[in-house]
Amino acid sequence: MATKQMNVKSDGFNPDTLSVNKNQDSVHFVQSGQGAPTTVTLSSSALFGQTTCTVDPNTTGTNIYPVLATVTDGDYIVSLPPSPKLTKDSGTINVTG
Repeated sequence: MATKQMNVKSDGFNPDTLSVNKNQDSVHFVQSGQGAPTTVTLSSSALFGQTTCTVDPNTTGTNIYPVLATVTDGDYIVSLPPSPKLTKDSGTINVTG
């Protein structure tokens, strides 16, 4: 199983799109830079079994989310918490079998 990292910034994600394989990969959300949020929201609980994920302050954090085997292939949107700024506040996780 591979762990893929998605860096969470105050104004978006790096990379903006992350490709994962169901039942093989997991995702680790890691804060990147000042003002990065501590949580992100997913468009569906089908991906990890929940819609809110904790963003770790660094790569040694333990909040790693395995992609469920039952998830349907496709794109799942990951969003930052609401902000008064106009920013690129979402990324995509693309799942394939």
